[in-house]
Amino acid sequence: MKRNYFSALIPSIPALVLPALILTIHTLSVPADAALKNRYLDSLQRDYYVEACKSKLPAAAKNPGCPVGERLNSFVEWMDSISGAPHDSVYGNALKSHYETLAGKTKYAADIKGWPLIGDASAPLTVVMYFSGTCPLCKRNFAELYREVNAGSLKGKVKIVAKPFGITGVNKALVAAHDMGRFADIMLALAHVEGRVDEETVYNIAETMYFVRDKFKSVAESPSVAERVKAAHSEGNKNGVELVPTYFIGGRRYESVNNMWWIINTMEYMVRETKGK
Repeated sequence: MKRNYFSALIPSIPALVLPALILTIHTLSVPADAALKNRYLDSLQRDYYVEACKSKLPAAAKNPGCPVGERLNSFVEWMDSISGAPHDSVYGNALKSHYETLAGKTKYAADIKGWPLIGDASAPLTVVMYFSGTCPLCKRNFAELYREVNAGSLKGKVKIVAKPFGITGVNKALVAAHDMGRFADIMLALAHVEGRVDEETVYNIAETMYFVRDKFKSVAESPSVAERVKAAHSEGNKNGVELVPTYFIGGRRYESVNNMWWIINTMEYMVRETKGK
C-alpha cells in the first residue's frame, strides 16, 4: 500500500504540538526559484509535471487556476525541511502519492449508515476512517480529528465516520459502545492509554463511565455486533485497506504521509474542491 513514507521519520504529533507544527509549516515557503537544500528535491520541484495543470510544478504553483500546484509545491518544501529519507525514491513516491490523493479520480464506496459519526452530520465532506482500537496511532489521530471537526478548522466542513478494521474483541467492544451512545467518550479515553489495549482495558474505562459491565459485555459479544465488525472488515479489504488508520476523504483513499497536519490539510483542500464544483 503506497502511503506513510515518512512514518519512520515523523511519528504522530501530539495535539498540543500541532498548532506549533502548523505555524512552522506555514512559514516554510521559500522565495520563488530559490534552490532547496536537498539536491534531489530541488530537481524534483523544478521538473515534476502536474498533469492536472498541464505544466511543470513551478508554473503550476503560480497558476491561480491550479490550486493543486500550490499544495504540491508546499509539500515538496516541507519534505526539504525535514530531509533524512534513506533514498531519493522515498521523496518521489511521497510526492506522487500526495498528488494521487489530491487529484485522483478513483473513489471507493463505504456504508456509513449506523456507524459512529463525529462532527456536524450536515457537513459537506464525509471522511471514512478505518481504525482499530488496539492501534495507538488510530486513537491519537481520532482524538485530534474529533477536536478539529467539533471546534477546529474542520468544524461544519467535515464529518468523520469511524469504522473498525480487524475482527477483534476490542473493536467489538467499541461498536457496542457506539450502540450504547458512548463511542467517542471511550475512544477519547483510550487516546490517553499508552501502547496497545485489550478488552479488559475498554471494560475498565467503561465502568468509570457508569456502564454495567455485564450488560456492556453482553452487547459486545452479541452475534449482531460480530457480524457488523466482520462486514466492516470485509468492506475495508475490498477498498484496499491494509493498515490502520486509513482514511477515505470524499471517497478517495488517502495515500500520503501519516502526519496529522497533512491529513487535515488534505481534508481542507477537498472541502474547497467540492465547493468549487
